[in-house]
Amino acid sequence: MQINRENIDALNIILTVQIVPADYTEKFNKSIKKVGKEISLPGFRKGHVPEGLVRKQYWKRVLIDEVNGLVNDEINKYLTDNHIEYLGQPIAQNAWDEELQLGNEMTFKFELGLNPSFDINFSELKDVEMAKIQVDEQMIDELVNARRQKFGKESSVDVSTEQSVIEVFLHELDVSGGLLVGGYYTTTAFQIMQLPDALRTRFIGIKAGENVVLQLSELPEWISTKMFKEESTKGLMRREDRAFEFKIHRVLINENAELDEAFFKLCYPSKEIKTLEELRETISQEAQAYLEHEANRGFFANVEKKLLETVQIELPEAFLKKWLFGKAENENELKNMEEQFPEWLLHTKKTLLLEKIRKVHHIDVSLEEVKSEIRSIYGRNSGTQDDEHNSAQIDRIVDSFMRDEKEVTQFRERKIMEKIHQVYLKEVTPTIKIITKEKETTAIS
Repeated sequence: MQINRENIDALNIILTVQIVPADYTEKFNKSIKKVGKEISLPGFRKGHVPEGLVRKQYWKRVLIDEVNGLVNDEINKYLTDNHIEYLGQPIAQNAWDEELQLGNEMTFKFELGLNPSFDINFSELKDVEMAKIQVDEQMIDELVNARRQKFGKESSVDVSTEQSVIEVFLHELDVSGGLLVGGYYTTTAFQIMQLPDALRTRFIGIKAGENVVLQLSELPEWISTKMFKEESTKGLMRREDRAFEFKIHRVLINENAELDEAFFKLCYPSKEIKTLEELRETISQEAQAYLEHEANRGFFANVEKKLLETVQIELPEAFLKKWLFGKAENENELKNMEEQFPEWLLHTKKTLLLEKIRKVHHIDVSLEEVKSEIRSIYGRNSGTQDDEHNSAQIDRIVDSFMRDEKEVTQFRERKIMEKIHQVYLKEVTPTIKIITKEKETTAIS
């Protein structure tokens, strides 16, 4: 067997595969014998069909299978041995010859698109924003109040206020204002202050048993979105001239939790918090850590966006279209592929960028690193890594995790991305934007 490479341009090649009878005859003969043992024909017991008859009826199918497998294996070996980085899969230029005969020499040509060559220069990235939100007293007040609401107690009241939570039965109405048989129905609850301004006043001052009628265009977004999704699943048509009754079931008010040690314990069960000042400091530290994480996350996304804008990455688009669109099973699927192709190209470029960074900076995560990290995570969660019984239990959990190839792969990919993000922090100087409740300021860090 011989494989020759023809360079069309920097991104496209043609592989010509030439095989001679000596390449496939031995495998063909073995496969014919195997088929003979597995088939049964009228007048013959299974496994006792004469080889001549097997060859006569099955030779072409067997030959195609053997040659196809041989060609694919050799192409993959050629690509690996020659360190050829490519996109998609080889596309055969010529179909099987209908006059295929044993003993023939055969030639096949395959198109293939190559990975582009490009360089990444982080020093060229300018004005990459990192937005940092400052933790201030107002934010801490809001976070404390949110926890007081979360751990507070609900009680029924007669009349709703802006702070009330109302539970409702939502019915679709017919043209006469009665309940529509087979119409949309659900139960839901919401806080009045979460409603748009135009709706809020409609629900203030109402009692259990009363109702509010809204047109389709007036429905809160979370209700209409849920309804449209359910109706789409059922194949129902969406109409614009629809009305809905909100029948008030209960009006509730949330009584905030008291600022005492019992409340502090509910907020942070593992911490010993005795005073409101200690609670506020703990919340401040937690918020700052979260906002720092979000600032970094936004910065990482901005770095990748800038890279995609500045690094010139050419792709073999004609080949990729031919390879990708060739998978379409019908016209609708082909149309969807064509519409999504620009987004698919952008995703491919991003994947190539990340892989380039990984290689240049020698980033990898070994299975031992995965195992050690998983053990550390479960150890921290259990709280006692030194206990012999607990340690053995953690070992069993880690071993079970390591046997799940999909979970291990996903974990490795996350850790690799974390290391790539560290490269961003090291190589790119961010433009810091400080965001407060009152104003935004920009400074270079």
